[in-house]
Amino acid sequence: LLLSGDPDDAMSRGYVCSKVIAIRDLHQDPSRLRRPLVREGTGFREAEWDEALTIAAEGLSRVRREHGSDALAIYQGNPSAHNLDLMTVGQAVLRSFGTKNLYSASSTDQSPQMMAAYELFGHPVLMPVPDLERTELFVIFGANPLVSYGRLMTAPDMKTRLAAIYARGKVIAFEPRRT
Repeated sequence: LLLSGDPDDAMSRGYVCSKVIAIRDLHQDPSRLRRPLVREGTGFREAEWDEALTIAAEGLSRVRREHGSDALAIYQGNPSAHNLDLMTVGQAVLRSFGTKNLYSASSTDQSPQMMAAYELFGHPVLMPVPDLERTELFVIFGANPLVSYGRLMTAPDMKTRLAAIYARGKVIAFEPRRT
């Protein structure tokens, strides 16, 4: 399994997030589950996909029947925001559970960015895309683009980009927490 970036890509310039490179290790890990496991008593046994999905569906139906739809909670991670099928059809599937308990990467860690966008631009998803290639003064409030990898700025390889800005001018970070 070979993973690498495209150096000719205008946006990434060949940069690949460390999470992408790490996927190789996860994929090849000998302890990785490759088949579903079904609980039996105090242990687990391997099962075929059809059996495991049937058991999961029956369990979800039982919980809804006995405790109501809001006994379920759904967490939707970041990749769904980058996948057309999950953004369209996936939403209908998730809504079919009938629960009001819907959580995502946005509800757990992107709300401040979305609130700032709403206050500045009138809508929570109107995210500014800074011109990092020509910026001479980059001021950061309450964020760490080295940790977030510049994701919401659509700016891969933030380490290199910040170094380039620093070489041209200044980078000032106001961080309420010590990082």
